[in-house]
Amino acid sequence: MGKVDFKKLIIAAVAGTAAMTAFMFMAPMMGMPEMNIGKMLSMQMGMPEMAGWIMHFVNGIILTWIYAAFLIDRLPTDGWKRGMIYSLIPWAVMNFMAMPMMGMGIFSGGMMVIVGTVVAHFAYGGVMGAIYTGEASTDAATDDGSAAEPVASAAAAAPVSEPEPTPEPTPEPEAPAEEDSEPEPVPEPEPTPAPEPESPAEEASSPEDDSGSDEGGESAEGDEDDSSSDEKESGDKEEKL
Repeated sequence: MGKVDFKKLIIAAVAGTAAMTAFMFMAPMMGMPEMNIGKMLSMQMGMPEMAGWIMHFVNGIILTWIYAAFLIDRLPTDGWKRGMIYSLIPWAVMNFMAMPMMGMGIFSGGMMVIVGTVVAHFAYGGVMGAIYTGEASTDAATDDGSAAEPVASAAAAAPVSEPEPTPEPTPEPEAPAEEDSEPEPVPEPEPTPAPEPESPAEEASSPEDDSGSDEGGESAEGDEDDSSSDEKESGDKEEKL
């Protein structure tokens, strides 16, 4: 299913159906039998003639949607010619299916009716196909090679301009590192404590040492007195003897 432009589809369907209806009204002037399709549809549905004409235009919209959604990429050529080829499909459906269902035989109206209905459907298909081109017209032209050649010639004729070199951006000068970085604080030297003066050895000695030395001197003097007394005693004994 192809992409459908519904706004364009409605315009093409109404315009094509209106062209077909206009030809049907002019058919008796050209010696063809009357082809009042709105009246035929209303009689078949048992409704007023206006309802038959509304149904006629609704059928035109449905047929255009089938053409745009499924067959526009599958039919040959493009534009109004492709629409006229497509119009033969609803013409065949009307004569081989719709007419017998309405109690009429196939081609029961004679040769003039056959010619008249074919021309009426050509009017519908030509106008509809010319308006609703869709996306298939460019695709079909490319497949045939008709549109590819002008494009190639235009591309060859166009001067090829060399791209201008883009100037490289100049790098901005970097700021010196000394300005960016803040100076680190210099740590202050800690004051070293002054050594304490050593006390002299004489002052360090206690009074106990002095007392000990005095006592030693006194004991030495006592020993000397004892030894002298002993010598005197020994001398006295020798004299007595």
